[in-house]
Amino acid sequence: MAMTLRTAIQSLDKVVRSSLIKTHKNIFIQNNCFSVERGGGNDLRKRMSFFQGAWNGWKYLTGQIPPTHRELIELQELRLALLSIHAGRLEEEYPDNPSLQEKELLDVWEDNKFLHNIGMRYEVQVGLVPEIIELFETFQQVDKQLESLEFSSLDMLLLQDYEETCLEQQNHSSLSSKNSYFLSTKRAALEILLRFIDNEENSSFTTETSSNSEKEKDDWCNKLDPLGYNGEGADQEVYKAIRGHQAYNLARSFLIKQQLGYSVIALKSSIPKAGRGIFLDGRAPAGAILAFFPGQVWPREYFMAPMPNELKEYFDYSNNPNLQLHFRGDDFCLDCRMSPYTVLRDSNPWAIAHIANHAPFDEAKARSVGINFFVKMQLSANNLHNYIPNEYAKPQTLMGGALLNRDKIDMHSMCLMNRRKEMVDEEILYDYHLAYFVPHLPEWYRYGQYNLNGIQDN
Repeated sequence: MAMTLRTAIQSLDKVVRSSLIKTHKNIFIQNNCFSVERGGGNDLRKRMSFFQGAWNGWKYLTGQIPPTHRELIELQELRLALLSIHAGRLEEEYPDNPSLQEKELLDVWEDNKFLHNIGMRYEVQVGLVPEIIELFETFQQVDKQLESLEFSSLDMLLLQDYEETCLEQQNHSSLSSKNSYFLSTKRAALEILLRFIDNEENSSFTTETSSNSEKEKDDWCNKLDPLGYNGEGADQEVYKAIRGHQAYNLARSFLIKQQLGYSVIALKSSIPKAGRGIFLDGRAPAGAILAFFPGQVWPREYFMAPMPNELKEYFDYSNNPNLQLHFRGDDFCLDCRMSPYTVLRDSNPWAIAHIANHAPFDEAKARSVGINFFVKMQLSANNLHNYIPNEYAKPQTLMGGALLNRDKIDMHSMCLMNRRKEMVDEEILYDYHLAYFVPHLPEWYRYGQYNLNGIQDN
């Protein structure tokens, strides 16, 4: 029987699921496993010297060391990410020829099915380069357009966005609950900002302070406005500054959506007690970048054994309560803990991936993907460098293997990518992949169809 794309993906999924069950039967997270998306304990080979690591890498590439479950999961995600990138482009090129799209995607699968993780990472990163440049150029055009506007003029853009949102609600009587939640929340958020610009919302200030009790924490979440903000106890100047940034960001998002057909905004999450979340505003094709992870980047060589005690303490799980340490497949770490929740002017408007909430693997609409900003992209030469939302916490060294890169890298980073055929007007959720990487899993965490004992959830 001829191989189809679906059967090829299913065969890979069976291997990963089999490894998942075997691993879950023996999973005991060790205390020295302190990260969000990094393996630890027995699931990741110990950090060794550079030469020992290079020798083990050669053995792994030649098949002498079997891949861990973490590596299998990454390989699956990379292959599907590469297919998503090509699927989005084929849909645009051949919208009325699904059989040709299927054939082209199967060719992509066959051409790359023997690539190991390192090769697949490169293919995905290179495949995303044109889209990254297009996004950054769009951000630049929108920012130039907004430079000439006074703050009071933002209400014209917000009002236009508000009218289009209301019209969309009226014209789609059979909206899903996810679409309905987004549109109603966005509409309420725009109403708040329009009133703020017209100086009609000053009565909402309060001098009350919040408590640390669980009940009052729940009350705090319940008092979040549609923008996911609770101004209770806030200084009036701080409140005005935050509202100003929110108004600017929604106007910015509206102009981006006009050019790309979709944008991303932060609103109150549809998940109870989850605080803020990020939402897709519009329609995004398969493989589209949805958001970027901001923050400091730690090169992988700083996690090689022996690790200094001060770094062990800095990266300890107890110092990561919001799960904002993200490890790429190649062990570069993005530390988003100090990244702002409100995007500032003249920066990447989509640098809000660290606010995105968790969904089990089989329910997630997005996937986290490692990306590289290559020197050959000439971002600095085109005045696009300010849209890179990252900086290195420590300089790279030769121990990290930078000389082995195919292309010179300006910055390592991560993004969220659409993993469905298309995504429309809903909250962006992705799998945190915590099951192997934190010592104590939160109560709300669930991995797709399987719990930690390898038993299918009901």
